[in-house]
Amino acid sequence: MWDYIASQVPWWVYLAVGLLGTGALFYFFSPVLIPLWNLTPRWVKVLLGSIGAALLAWQAGRNKGVKDAKAQQAENDRQATEHRSEIDTSVRNATDADLDKRHDRWLRD
Repeated sequence: MWDYIASQVPWWVYLAVGLLGTGALFYFFSPVLIPLWNLTPRWVKVLLGSIGAALLAWQAGRNKGVKDAKAQQAENDRQATEHRSEIDTSVRNATDADLDKRHDRWLRD
């Protein structure tokens, strides 16, 4: 379920919510968070930033994959519709004897 929901939300929404949430946390809890952030080692800050960037890139890739899959499905549907209309036209224009000859191999005697 989470996988389906996550694939429907654009990556920039996650970025905006993350930035707004971080801004709200720092606005309301800055007397506590700023000293904690200043005491946090640099490697932990870099690690947190890297994890956030990796999650954002992962989500962007998922959304691109969903978009590409939908485009491919639309192209497949278009080709199938075109192929079906060609078959309908060829069947409509064929004589009864030609149709019997074409479809005899599919019938059991």
